[in-house]
Amino acid sequence: MLGPGDLGDQARAGAVAQLELLDAPPQESFDRLTRLAARLLGVPTVVVGLLDSDRQFILSQVGLEEPWASSRRTPHAHTFCREVADGERPLTVADADAAAPRAESTGADFGARAYAGVPVFLAGECIGALCALDGVPRDWTQEDVCSLQDIAAMLAAELELRTARLDRDHARAALSDSEEHIRLAFDAAAIGIAMVSLEPGSAGRLLHVNEAFCRFLGRTEASLVGLAIEDVTHPADRELSREVIGALAARERSLVRHLEKRYLHADGRTVWGALTTAAVAPSDGRAYVIALVEDVTERKQADQDLPAIANVLRRILSGEDAREAIVQAAVDIAGASSSYLLERDGAEQLVVTASARLNLRGVHVPLGEPSATAHTYLSGEPMFMADPAESPLVSPELLELSGGRSIMWQPIFRHEEVVGVLCVCWAERVSDVSTRAARAVALLTDETAVALAHHEALQRLAAQATTDGLTGLPNRRAWEERLSRDIASARRLQRPVTLALLDMDRFKHYNDTHGHAAGDDLLREFSGRASVLLREGDTLARWGGEEFAVLLPDCPSLSFVESILHRIRAAVPEGQSCSVGYACWDGLESAEQLVMRADRALYRAKAMGRDRTASAEGDPSTAAAHRPFPRVSAAGSRRA
Repeated sequence: MLGPGDLGDQARAGAVAQLELLDAPPQESFDRLTRLAARLLGVPTVVVGLLDSDRQFILSQVGLEEPWASSRRTPHAHTFCREVADGERPLTVADADAAAPRAESTGADFGARAYAGVPVFLAGECIGALCALDGVPRDWTQEDVCSLQDIAAMLAAELELRTARLDRDHARAALSDSEEHIRLAFDAAAIGIAMVSLEPGSAGRLLHVNEAFCRFLGRTEASLVGLAIEDVTHPADRELSREVIGALAARERSLVRHLEKRYLHADGRTVWGALTTAAVAPSDGRAYVIALVEDVTERKQADQDLPAIANVLRRILSGEDAREAIVQAAVDIAGASSSYLLERDGAEQLVVTASARLNLRGVHVPLGEPSATAHTYLSGEPMFMADPAESPLVSPELLELSGGRSIMWQPIFRHEEVVGVLCVCWAERVSDVSTRAARAVALLTDETAVALAHHEALQRLAAQATTDGLTGLPNRRAWEERLSRDIASARRLQRPVTLALLDMDRFKHYNDTHGHAAGDDLLREFSGRASVLLREGDTLARWGGEEFAVLLPDCPSLSFVESILHRIRAAVPEGQSCSVGYACWDGLESAEQLVMRADRALYRAKAMGRDRTASAEGDPSTAAAHRPFPRVSAAGSRRA
C-alpha cells in the first residue's frame, strides 16, 4: 500500500487538485447522488471522500455527524475511504467491532459499525471512494455493492463534466491571452498596419494605427485616428481609395492584395505604399478593414522602369518559391544570360539555392578558400569582373558551369548582415555594368532579403500553426482539419474511415519518476517509431499531453485496423504502454460524435486495465445507434 508521500499519492493528489473542488462549498450535483445512495441501500450515512496529499476531503455527505459534517476533512490514517482507494476495488466490513485490528483504519472515527465502499475514478486515476456506513452490523449484499458502483460511475461522469468545463474556461483564458499577444504584435510590427471603419456614416475613417504606420506618414497616432483615409491619400489616388473602401463596405470584395497607391507625408512629400487589405466582420457587427501598408517609396523612385521586380513581388505573394523569381528577375533586369543565388549552408560554405538558365542548384562554395564569391560574402562589398578568366579568384570550373564571360557578385543584406550572394553572368563580354542595371540589381538584392525573410516567416508560421513543437507531428488543429476532409471524402466515395485515440498509461507516474525531460524524450521517440508504421494517407497527431490521435481511412476490416493499432502500441519505448480506443465512422455521424465514441472506447480500455485496445463497435451502449458503414447502390438506395 502506498504511503502518503509516495508517487501514487502525488499523482492522485494532482488529479484531485485539478478539479478545483478542495474546500469548495457543498454542491447539489454531488449531494443528490449521496442522497440517492442512502435511499437505495437504506443506510443513515453516505460519504464521498477525495484524497488530497495529507487528508481526506469530504466532497459530499448525508447523515454524517459533527464535527465531520462541518470540518469536511479527516486525516489519511483514519479513513475507510483511503483503504478503498488504495485497493482500487470494493471493500465491505459487516462489523467493525468484530474486525477490531483494522477498525481504527477503516473509519471508526465516524462511529459506524458496518461499511461498504467502492473506488471513484477520474481519467483512469482512483481519486477517492463512495462509502456507505451503518451504526449497526450489516451483511452487505452484492446488489448493495453494485448499486454503489453504479452511483460511483455517475459521480465520475459529473467529475468528467466538471473537468471539461474547467478545460473550456482555461481555453477561454488562453484565447484572451492570445488576443493580447495579437494586439502587441499589431503595435510592434515593422510594417504599417491600420484599422479602417466600414460602418455606414464612418466608412474610411482610421480607427487604430500602429507605430510603423505613423512613421510612414510622419504623423502621431493622435493626429491620425479619426481622420478619413482620403485625408492622407494623394489627390490622384483618392478616387481609387473611395472605390476600394466602397467595394469592401458593400462586401463586393473581402480582400485586396498589393495595391500600390500614393500617400501624403506630413512634410509634404509623396510616399508610396503597397497596400493589402482584408475586411473583417466580427460577431458584434462592427465591420472594419485591416490594412497592411509596406513603404515602397525608395523602390518606386529607383525602379519605375523595372517590371521584373514587380513580378518578383507578385510571385512572392502568390506563394511561389521567391528564389526562382529572384534569379530570373536578375537576368531580365541586367540583360544577362544567367544568374544564381547562394546562401549559407553551415559555418564553412555557401550553397546555390536557385539558378536561372543554369543547373547549379546544390553546388557548394567553400568560405575558407579564396574566391570572388567568398570575398563578396565575407566583405559585404559588390564585385564586377569584365574578364573573370584572368582572375585567380574565379575557378575555371565555375566559368565552365556558368558559361560566364563577365560576372557580377552582389551581396544580400538583412539587418546589416550578409545572408547571401546574387551572381549575374553574361555569356558575352561586357566592359562595365550600366548605372541603371547595377542600381537595379542592388535593389533586387534588397527585395531578395525581404523575400527570403518573408518566405522563412511564412514557413515558420505555417509550421507553428499546424505542427506540435515537441514531437513534430501534426497538432490538434491540423488533425481536426484532416478529420473533416477524410470524413467528407468517405461520405463522397462511400469508403470507411477509422479514428483511434491513444493515451500513454501512467505517464504522470513516469514523469514523476524519471523527470519531465525523460517524459518528453519518450513522447518524441514514440512519435518517430509510430509514424513509420502508418500507411500513406494515414495520420498520426498529438491530441494533447500524452494523448495521440490516429486517422485510418479506407481500412478493409476491423482486424486490419487492429493490426495497425497493435503495432503502434508496441512502439511505445522504455517498457511503457498505452491504451487505445477506436471507432469506425458509421456514415452518418458528425466528426464530434465519432471522436466521442472513440474517447468512450479509450475510457473502457483504461477501465479494463490499460495496455490494451478497445473498440467502440463492441460497446453495447453504441451498437444500436451506430450501424456498420452504409453503402450506396448504383440506383442510389441505401443498404446496410
